[in-house]
Amino acid sequence: MRIEKPLLTAITSVVLLACSQTSMGADTGRPVPPSASRQVCHTQDCTVEVSPQADCVFLAKPEVLDLGGNPGLPHRKITWTITNTNFEFSTSAGTPALDPKGASGFFGKPHVNPKKKQELFTIVNVNSPASKHEYGLNIVKTNGPPCKEYDPFVIE
Repeated sequence: MRIEKPLLTAITSVVLLACSQTSMGADTGRPVPPSASRQVCHTQDCTVEVSPQADCVFLAKPEVLDLGGNPGLPHRKITWTITNTNFEFSTSAGTPALDPKGASGFFGKPHVNPKKKQELFTIVNVNSPASKHEYGLNIVKTNGPPCKEYDPFVIE
Protein backbone atom coordinates (compact mmCIF):
# COMPACT_ATOMS: atom_id res chain seq x y z
CA MET A 1 0.00 0.00 0.00
CA ARG A 2 2.79 2.44 0.81
CA ILE A 3 4.29 2.06 -2.67
CA GLU A 4 0.95 2.41 -4.43
CA LYS A 5 0.18 5.90 -3.06
CA PRO A 6 3.51 7.50 -4.19
CA LEU A 7 3.22 5.71 -7.54
CA LEU A 8 -0.35 6.95 -8.00
CA THR A 9 0.75 10.49 -7.08
CA ALA A 10 3.61 10.34 -9.60
CA ILE A 11 1.34 9.04 -12.38
CA THR A 12 -1.27 11.74 -11.64
CA SER A 13 1.44 14.42 -11.77
CA VAL A 14 2.69 13.20 -15.15
CA VAL A 15 -0.85 13.10 -16.58
CA LEU A 16 -1.62 16.63 -15.31
CA LEU A 17 1.64 17.95 -16.74
CA ALA A 18 0.92 16.33 -20.11
CA CYS A 19 -2.58 17.81 -20.19
CA SER A 20 -1.28 21.27 -19.33
CA GLN A 21 1.08 21.11 -22.31
CA THR A 22 -1.80 20.47 -24.71
CA SER A 23 -3.92 23.52 -23.96
CA MET A 24 -6.33 24.83 -26.58
CA GLY A 25 -4.20 25.29 -29.67
CA ALA A 26 -0.91 25.90 -27.88
CA ASP A 27 2.30 24.64 -29.45
CA THR A 28 0.64 22.64 -32.20
CA GLY A 29 2.45 20.94 -35.03
CA ARG A 30 6.08 20.92 -36.04
CA PRO A 31 8.92 23.01 -34.59
CA VAL A 32 9.61 26.45 -36.04
CA PRO A 33 12.67 26.21 -38.32
CA PRO A 34 15.54 28.34 -36.94
CA SER A 35 16.03 29.88 -40.41
CA ALA A 36 12.39 31.07 -40.64
CA SER A 37 11.93 34.82 -41.14
CA ARG A 38 10.35 36.42 -38.06
CA GLN A 39 8.53 39.67 -37.45
CA VAL A 40 7.06 41.09 -34.25
CA CYS A 41 3.73 42.90 -34.58
CA HIS A 42 2.57 44.90 -31.55
CA THR A 43 -0.14 46.79 -33.44
CA GLN A 44 -3.86 46.12 -33.87
CA ASP A 45 -3.39 45.13 -37.56
CA CYS A 46 -0.71 42.67 -38.65
CA THR A 47 0.03 41.69 -42.26
CA VAL A 48 1.61 38.64 -43.86
CA GLU A 49 2.52 38.64 -47.57
CA VAL A 50 2.29 35.29 -49.34
CA SER A 51 4.44 35.19 -52.47
CA PRO A 52 4.49 32.42 -55.07
CA GLN A 53 8.06 31.12 -55.50
CA ALA A 54 7.19 28.58 -58.19
CA ASP A 55 4.14 26.70 -59.38
CA CYS A 56 2.16 26.16 -56.13
CA VAL A 57 5.19 26.84 -53.90
CA PHE A 58 4.74 29.77 -51.50
CA LEU A 59 6.74 31.85 -49.04
CA ALA A 60 5.12 33.89 -46.28
CA LYS A 61 6.84 37.10 -45.19
CA PRO A 62 7.21 36.75 -42.32
CA GLU A 63 7.17 32.97 -42.00
CA VAL A 64 6.69 33.46 -38.25
CA LEU A 65 4.47 36.32 -37.08
CA ASP A 66 5.21 37.05 -33.41
CA LEU A 67 2.35 38.97 -31.79
CA GLY A 68 4.51 39.69 -28.74
CA GLY A 69 2.02 38.56 -26.12
CA ASN A 70 -0.85 40.76 -25.00
CA PRO A 71 0.38 44.33 -24.51
CA GLY A 72 -3.18 45.59 -23.95
CA LEU A 73 -4.43 44.27 -27.30
CA PRO A 74 -6.14 40.91 -26.70
CA HIS A 75 -7.70 40.88 -30.18
CA ARG A 76 -5.60 41.43 -33.29
CA LYS A 77 -6.46 41.40 -36.97
CA ILE A 78 -4.12 39.39 -39.18
CA THR A 79 -4.40 39.87 -42.94
CA TRP A 80 -2.70 37.53 -45.40
CA THR A 81 -2.24 38.87 -48.94
CA ILE A 82 -1.19 36.78 -51.94
CA THR A 83 1.09 38.94 -54.09
CA ASN A 84 0.16 37.34 -57.42
CA THR A 85 -3.31 37.44 -59.02
CA ASN A 86 -2.76 33.99 -60.56
CA PHE A 87 -3.53 32.54 -57.09
CA GLU A 88 -6.30 33.06 -54.53
CA PHE A 89 -7.42 31.69 -51.19
CA SER A 90 -9.74 28.69 -51.27
CA THR A 91 -13.44 29.40 -50.91
CA SER A 92 -14.49 25.78 -51.53
CA ALA A 93 -16.71 24.07 -49.01
CA GLY A 94 -14.66 21.57 -47.02
CA THR A 95 -11.34 23.27 -47.83
CA PRO A 96 -11.05 26.36 -45.64
CA ALA A 97 -8.67 29.13 -46.67
CA LEU A 98 -7.15 28.91 -43.19
CA ASP A 99 -6.81 25.52 -41.51
CA PRO A 100 -6.34 26.24 -37.78
CA LYS A 101 -4.54 22.93 -37.11
CA GLY A 102 -6.28 22.47 -33.75
CA ALA A 103 -6.14 26.15 -32.72
CA SER A 104 -9.59 27.29 -33.84
CA GLY A 105 -10.12 29.09 -30.53
CA PHE A 106 -7.11 31.26 -31.37
CA PHE A 107 -7.80 31.86 -35.07
CA GLY A 108 -11.50 32.72 -34.72
CA LYS A 109 -13.52 32.91 -37.96
CA PRO A 110 -11.28 33.59 -40.99
CA HIS A 111 -12.80 35.41 -43.97
CA VAL A 112 -11.68 35.63 -47.60
CA ASN A 113 -12.34 39.08 -49.10
CA PRO A 114 -15.15 38.39 -51.63
CA LYS A 115 -13.98 41.27 -53.86
CA LYS A 116 -10.31 40.33 -53.78
CA LYS A 117 -9.76 36.63 -53.14
CA GLN A 118 -6.04 37.25 -52.64
CA GLU A 119 -6.88 38.64 -49.15
CA LEU A 120 -7.74 36.62 -46.07
CA PHE A 121 -8.21 38.04 -42.60
CA THR A 122 -9.18 36.94 -39.12
CA ILE A 123 -9.33 38.34 -35.61
CA VAL A 124 -7.13 36.33 -33.25
CA ASN A 125 -7.47 36.11 -29.50
CA VAL A 126 -4.06 36.75 -27.91
CA ASN A 127 -4.12 35.51 -24.33
CA SER A 128 -1.28 33.05 -23.79
CA PRO A 129 2.11 34.63 -24.59
CA ALA A 130 4.72 32.50 -26.34
CA SER A 131 2.25 29.87 -27.56
CA LYS A 132 3.06 28.68 -31.08
CA HIS A 133 0.24 28.10 -33.56
CA GLU A 134 0.89 26.28 -36.82
CA TYR A 135 -1.78 26.86 -39.42
CA GLY A 136 -2.36 25.93 -43.02
CA LEU A 137 -3.20 28.20 -45.93
CA ASN A 138 -5.22 26.62 -48.72
CA ILE A 139 -4.46 28.38 -51.99
CA VAL A 140 -5.76 27.59 -55.45
CA LYS A 141 -4.74 28.69 -58.91
CA THR A 142 -7.21 31.31 -60.12
CA ASN A 143 -9.82 29.28 -62.01
CA GLY A 144 -7.63 26.24 -61.50
CA PRO A 145 -6.71 23.35 -59.22
CA PRO A 146 -5.78 23.61 -55.54
CA CYS A 147 -2.19 23.73 -54.36
CA LYS A 148 -0.76 21.73 -51.47
CA GLU A 149 -1.55 23.33 -48.10
CA TYR A 150 1.15 25.81 -47.00
CA ASP A 151 2.02 25.88 -43.27
CA PRO A 152 3.56 29.01 -41.64
CA PHE A 153 3.34 29.99 -37.92
CA VAL A 154 1.93 32.60 -35.54
CA ILE A 155 3.33 33.10 -32.04
CA GLU A 156 1.18 34.88 -29.44
